[in-house]
Order: sequence, then C-alpha cells, then structure tokens
Amino acid sequence: MIEQRIKANIKYVGSRLAGRLCVLREQRSVILCYHSVHPRKRYASATPELFREHLQWLCCNTQVVPLSQIRAGSGGAGEGRGLRVAITFDDGYDDNYECAVPILKEFGFTATVFVTAGFVARDQDVMERMAALRQCPIEDVQPLTIRQLGEMVREGIEIGAHTWSHPNLLRLTEAQQRAELERSKRVLEDWLGREVVSLAYPFGKKGRHFDVKTERIAREAGYERAVAVCFRGVQEGDSRFALPRFFVTRDPVEVLAEKVRGIWDWLGRWQESAPSWLARIVSPADFRV
Repeated sequence: MIEQRIKANIKYVGSRLAGRLCVLREQRSVILCYHSVHPRKRYASATPELFREHLQWLCCNTQVVPLSQIRAGSGGAGEGRGLRVAITFDDGYDDNYECAVPILKEFGFTATVFVTAGFVARDQDVMERMAALRQCPIEDVQPLTIRQLGEMVREGIEIGAHTWSHPNLLRLTEAQQRAELERSKRVLEDWLGREVVSLAYPFGKKGRHFDVKTERIAREAGYERAVAVCFRGVQEGDSRFALPRFFVTRDPVEVLAEKVRGIWDWLGRWQESAPSWLARIVSPADFRV
C-alpha cells in the first residue's frame, strides 16, 4: 500500500513534467526489455497477441533499430530525429524463438536476445535457479536450444550474454564476477562461431546488482556494451556499459507508449537517486535476489 501511494504520487508529478519536456525533445532513444512471450505462462512479459500490438505501435510511431545503434554519449539517439527503440530479451526462453521471432519478422524488426548460457546448457543448478526466480515448476522454464540460437542469428537476431548462472553479481567476488562474464561469452561464441559483444547484467539495477567494478570487468572481458535496468531513456553521459532499459511486464499499449515517450523517466531518476533505506521499503525484491 505504501509503495502504491508513493509511486502514484511521483508518477502524477513526473508525468506532468515529462509530458512537457517530451514536446520539446527532438531525439530520444529507448531500450525495451522483454523476457518471455507466451500465451499462458504467468511470468510472460506479453502474450503473442499483446506483443504484436506493441510492435504495431512501435512500427507506426518509432524507428526500431539494432541495439548497436543506440549510442550513449551522443544525446542517445545517434543521427536523425524522433523516437528510436531497441528491443531486447533476457534469459533465453524457447518461446523467444517459437513466439517472438516470427512476430518480429512480420514487422521486419531485429532484437538482441541475452542468453543465460548455463540455462541453454541445461545445467541442473541453473535450471533450478531459473525456476525458483520465476516461481514455477522446472518444466515451465524451457530454454532455447543451440540449434535455435543459430537459426535466430541467421534471421538477423543478435545473441548477447546474460552470465552463466544468472547471479546477483554484486554478491560475488571480483574473480567470480569475471568467471561468470568470461565463461558465458566463451561458451556462446563456441556455439555460434562468432563474437559476442553485448552483455546484460542479471536483475540489472546499478548499485544493487552490479557496479563500476563490474563494468570494468565487462570491458576487460571483451564486451563492447552492456545493458542495465533503469526506467528511462538513454541520455548523454550514460556509460555504454550501463545502458538503461525499461522492463515490459504485460503493459497495455498505452503504458508502452508512455515509457517510450518519456512519461515514466521519473521512475528511472528515482531508481538512480533513492537512498538505500527507502529503496528497500519501496522495492524490497531488488535486495532479495
């Protein structure tokens, strides 16, 4: 109840300010983060029908671009005006191939799929962790296969790394963090026969799940960019190893439009600036993983 009141009040004030600023903005870049696209699974980010509605809105109102074209340090948007959006997926569920990719193809869109390598390898400990995180039986978390990964690459989908076992990296030693980032990159490259240059931090909140030391390790491991979770658009001055993304959680098209247009950027600023004691009250789940 407290969390709902705080978020409702901040959203009202933030939306009024963001709405005015959005009119003035000529360029804006946004990264969206989906997980599962499935007609029935409780943890799905969208049903196939809703995902198609999202892409239809994006097609009519934005320019959907590869993640590599979202550039921090240049006003976020790169060249050109308007709304630029990159689509990403985390974890590596088989429905990304079965349900999401065919719909992406309908619109001629690409995406980046960040794969938890131990999940695709069907490491038992990782399978059990993914099921626990999704609060479902292990048979309900089905990973992509290596063959599907290869076919997605041939369809123009980028495959990125999402560590080996999906840990909270800040709970690991520096050596353990390095092992997670390097192992997942190496395994994916062996499977795909090509370089893997993009990384997504599990859970993704800076200061709670990764930090500047993790960014340095990612750079040293050979990644060219890394994405986080922060509910705002990409801004000048953002590190290319901490690019902000919006989670998509069964959002009606109207909510997706608000996120893309900047109405929700107040929440990103809250996530970045809230003191730890208050964040624990408002977002306790961030501190339990």
